[in-house]
Amino acid sequence: MLLRSLRRFKLPLAPLNTSSTCPLTTKAQESNHVGPRITALAPVEIQPSTPPRLAGKKFLPGSTGDGFPEALSAPTDTFPHAIKIEHSGLESMEDCVTSCRGYLEENLPHNGAVLIRNLPLKTAADFSNLTQGLGYKGMAYEGGAVERQELDKNSGTYTASDEPPEAIIEFHNEMAYSPVYPAKLLFFCQQEPGKDCGGETPLVRSSDILSRLDPKIVQSFDKKGVRYVRYAPSRGPGAYLPWQDVFMTEDTKTAERFLQQNGFSYKWEPSGALVYWQVLPALLKHPETGETVWFNQIQSHHTSHLQEMPRFKDYNLPSHQYAYQTYYGDGSEVEPAVLQHIRAVTWSCAVGFRWQNGDVLVVDNLAVQHARMSFIGQRRILAVLSVN
Repeated sequence: MLLRSLRRFKLPLAPLNTSSTCPLTTKAQESNHVGPRITALAPVEIQPSTPPRLAGKKFLPGSTGDGFPEALSAPTDTFPHAIKIEHSGLESMEDCVTSCRGYLEENLPHNGAVLIRNLPLKTAADFSNLTQGLGYKGMAYEGGAVERQELDKNSGTYTASDEPPEAIIEFHNEMAYSPVYPAKLLFFCQQEPGKDCGGETPLVRSSDILSRLDPKIVQSFDKKGVRYVRYAPSRGPGAYLPWQDVFMTEDTKTAERFLQQNGFSYKWEPSGALVYWQVLPALLKHPETGETVWFNQIQSHHTSHLQEMPRFKDYNLPSHQYAYQTYYGDGSEVEPAVLQHIRAVTWSCAVGFRWQNGDVLVVDNLAVQHARMSFIGQRRILAVLSVN
């Protein structure tokens, strides 16, 4: 698992060919002369047919406030980097995996997110086999903050999120509220959303957010850190994220052991609820590129996010009884204007693409934040949280 104390190291950066008509050859292909042809996709080939509306959108925190963009921007020439696998019919699945592995090793470090289209994947088992073939090692979602279903323990394959379709999940670095978090994320589109039905997975470079935030806000969080607080009720009717599901156990001692091993403070409420918290940095040095990145869940882990979710629209709970909350590291409240600024800047820097069946998206969790738009109809995205 990737720890915040991970040693710094650098990988060489490979030159990027963004032409949509020129085949991109990996070192693996050059040396073995096998494998499918890899072709870059132009932004127009992956952009949504209609720009998803943002300003004033229901269940999107901050969308009626100052500075919020009207719509989600289209992909650029370099982000996310999108490629298509051209099959000759002669190569094996192993050849395909080898080519993708080499391509990702060369290009993911300086692109942050790579979308791979036209892979021969249909089932969760196909996806699990691919991620393991690529050398990624999935981690358990112990201590997680959204509802998702485990599909394969060996590969660590889960549903990406089981939140209701009308809910919008704000931008975040996966599990930034924990000292243990995945290095990479892999998403697989098993069922694409219908045309103009939403369901995009917006992406934003953490460094782009950092460059546009008010320096005073950045300095404040850099100095104080972020205090993440979780409130996990005991399992019962209507309970959201009970501690038994969060820690995958019915045993209080097992839950306590996880918290102790990972540096959390905690207390048990008379109701049987578990409250736990920790102060973590808001910025990190990327272990591969050396770049300083905005790595946190300040707004997406804030109670104001939950208060905008459909399941909580009729709730009137005290803020400390929502599933999670964020503060400055010293325990003081994050001002509403600061939350609005972070939200507006983040969405203004973001781009969206259109999912197709069989797509695999590989994301550097430190370099890129992701979100989820609401949708109508069917959509099924699977995920692996990789430790490497």
